[in-house]
Amino acid sequence: MGVDTSAVLPSRTVSLSAEEDRMTTNELVSVEKSSYRLVNAPSGTVFTCWTALSKTMIGTGMLALAYGFSKCGWVLGFVLLILSGVGACFTLHLLNILAMRSSTRHVSFFTIAEACAPWSRWIVDVAIAVKCIGVGISYIQVSGDTISHVIGVWSNHAPDDTLRRAMVVLAVLVLAAPVCFARSISKTVIVNVLGLLAITYVVVLAVALTDYNSGVVTRWDLPPTASFSSVLSVVPTFIFAFTCHQNILLCAEDMKDRSQRKLDVVAFASEAAALVLFIPAIIFPYLDFGENTRSNVVLDYDVEHNIAVQVGYLFLGIAEAAAYPLQLFPARKSLLVLLTRAQPVSPKAEFRFRIVLTTSILILTAGIAVSVRSLGVTLSFVGIIGSNTICFIMPTFFYCVTMHKADVKKGPKWVLSAVVFLMTVALLPICLSAVVISLL
Repeated sequence: MGVDTSAVLPSRTVSLSAEEDRMTTNELVSVEKSSYRLVNAPSGTVFTCWTALSKTMIGTGMLALAYGFSKCGWVLGFVLLILSGVGACFTLHLLNILAMRSSTRHVSFFTIAEACAPWSRWIVDVAIAVKCIGVGISYIQVSGDTISHVIGVWSNHAPDDTLRRAMVVLAVLVLAAPVCFARSISKTVIVNVLGLLAITYVVVLAVALTDYNSGVVTRWDLPPTASFSSVLSVVPTFIFAFTCHQNILLCAEDMKDRSQRKLDVVAFASEAAALVLFIPAIIFPYLDFGENTRSNVVLDYDVEHNIAVQVGYLFLGIAEAAAYPLQLFPARKSLLVLLTRAQPVSPKAEFRFRIVLTTSILILTAGIAVSVRSLGVTLSFVGIIGSNTICFIMPTFFYCVTMHKADVKKGPKWVLSAVVFLMTVALLPICLSAVVISLL
C-alpha cells in the first residue's frame, strides 16, 4: 500500500537497467510489499525513525501556520495547534498498538485494512496518493518561489518573475526525474537531516529578523475580516502540519527489536520536535506581519537586501527539491496498488506502470506548481482530503473495528477513538466546502 515512502530508512538504490536485467519473465512483482524490508534484517533505530517521522511532518506545512494564525487570532490559533498536535500523537499511538498486534514483521495500512475491513484499503490508498502528491507539489511550489527569487536578485538579466518561476519549477523536476523513475531509493536519512536543517534555519531567521517595533497589529480574538468559512478554510493547514502517519508503520516494519515503548517514543519525540519548531515559526512572523502574513511565510522577508535571507531561500529551495522524490514514491505505489487491485504483476508490466505513473505525476506536479502560486490553497485541499483521512479518520476507524472484532473491552481509549472518528468525518465536507468558498 502507499506507505513505502522511502522517507524512512536506508534501502537499496537500483538502476532501471540493472533492475530490469535481474528480473526474469517468470517472476511476479508484488506491488504492495516493500522490495527490501522483507529480505534485509530490520536495521531501524529510534533515531533514524525519529528523523524520518520528523522530516515527514516538519516541512512546507510549517510555513503556512503563521498565515493560519492571521485568520484565527492567537487564542483560536493555539487551540487548533494544540488539538491537532495532541490528536495526531494519539492516533500515532493507535497505529503503534495495531502494529504490535501484527503476527508478522510486515505491517502496513494495507495489512491492517485487510484484517479489519478489506473494502477500506482503497480509501487509504486514495488518501495517501492525494496527500503525497499534494505534499510533493507544495515542495516544488516552495522551490520555485525561493530559488526564482534568488536568481532574480543575483542576475540583472533574468526573465520576468512568472516566467523565471516556471523555468525553475521545470528545471527542478527535470533534475529530480532520474531519481523519480527508479524503483527504490536509498540513504534517505541524509535528505531528512538536510530538510530539518533548512527548516531550522528558516525558524532562526524568523526569530532574528523580527521587528518588535513594527507597530503591526495582532489579535487575540478573531480579526474583523474573519468569517465562518475563512476560519474553517485554514483548519486543514493545522491538520496537515502534524501528519506523518503514512510513515509510522514503515518505521515499525523496519525497527530493530520493535516494541510499543520504542514506537511511542518515536511518535511523541517527533510531534514534540515539530511543536518546538512550529511555535517560534508562528509567533515571530505573526508579530512581524500580522494580518498580512502570506501562506508561504518566507516570502514576507526582504530577499533583495539581506544575504542571510538569500541563503535561507536557496537552502530551503534545494532541500525541498531534494525531498520531492520521497513523496512521489509512495504516491506512485498507492496508484499502482489501485490500478492492479494489489495483484502481483510481471516485471515488464511493473516497469511500464512505473514509467507511465511517474511521468503522469511529474506532469501533474509541473502543471499545478506553475499555475497555482498560493501554498495555502494546496495545503488546505491536501490537508482536509489526504491528511485528515490518514491522520484521524483511518487510524481511529481501524482501531475501533480491530478492538471490536477482538472482543476487547471498550474503555476510554476506544470511546475517544470513536468520537475523533465521527468528528473528523464530519469535518471533511465542512472544511472542504469552506476552502472552495474562500476561493470564490
